[in-house]
Amino acid sequence: MGQYSEATRTISELTPLRALWDHGIFQPNVARAQRIAAGAKTSYFQVSRSGADLDLLAVGCGIDGQLGNGAFTHIQGRPTRVTALSGGGEIDPETGLRRPVGVRSLSTNGSSDHVVMVCDNTTNVQLDKSAQSATKSPLFGYDVVVWGSNSSGQCIPDRKHRFAEPEHPPPLYLSKSSSGQDQSSPRLQAAPRQWVSTSSFQNTGSANNNNKKYLVEQEFVTGPDVTAAFLKSV
Repeated sequence: MGQYSEATRTISELTPLRALWDHGIFQPNVARAQRIAAGAKTSYFQVSRSGADLDLLAVGCGIDGQLGNGAFTHIQGRPTRVTALSGGGEIDPETGLRRPVGVRSLSTNGSSDHVVMVCDNTTNVQLDKSAQSATKSPLFGYDVVVWGSNSSGQCIPDRKHRFAEPEHPPPLYLSKSSSGQDQSSPRLQAAPRQWVSTSSFQNTGSANNNNKKYLVEQEFVTGPDVTAAFLKSV
C-alpha cells in the first residue's frame, strides 16, 4: 500500500527510509526520525530537523483522510507532511524561549482508518503527591487532535464525515465548575501525569485501597471504529 515507499508492496528485510533526505543520502544532522506509529495501511513518524523544528510525516493509504494532509489519497508512496502538526511551537513560561511542540503519543488502529494524537505542549499541572496543582482553574492539559474516518463518530461524535486534517474534538464532559465560564470553543485535552488516590474513584473495591496513591497519566487509543481514553499507571 506504499507504507514504506512507492510501488513497494512487501518489505522482507530492514530497509532505510531514505526519502527523509535529499537525494536519499543519510544525513542524521539534517533530519532524524523520532516517534514512529504504524497501522495496517498507514505509517507515521515525527522527524526532527536542523533548527529544532519538528515535522509529522505520514505515508500509505489515505482514502479516509488518515494521512492528515488535507487530501483523500488512495496510496501515498512518499512521506507527506501533516502541515497542521508540523513546525509548531510555543513560548516556555519558565525560560521565555520558544520550544517545538511535537507528538507525546499517537495511536492508529489495525485498520488504520483514524488517528488520535496527544500533543507535547506545556501544561499548568505540576507533579506533586498532594495533587494541589490539579485543583487550579482553569486547567491546561495536553491537546488532543483526531483525523481520518468518522463513520461511527470515533473522531467527533456529533459528525459522521471523514476528516482529512487534524481536528480538535470536544471535551469528554464539562465540569460543573466550568459551566459558568466561557465555553465558546472548548476542546479535548489529556490529563497530565499526576498522583491520584483510589478514594477519588467510586466502586474501587476494598475499602483498604482508599489511602493508596498511584502515579497516572491519561492515554488515548484507537480501535476499529472506536476511540478510548483511560488512566495509565506510569
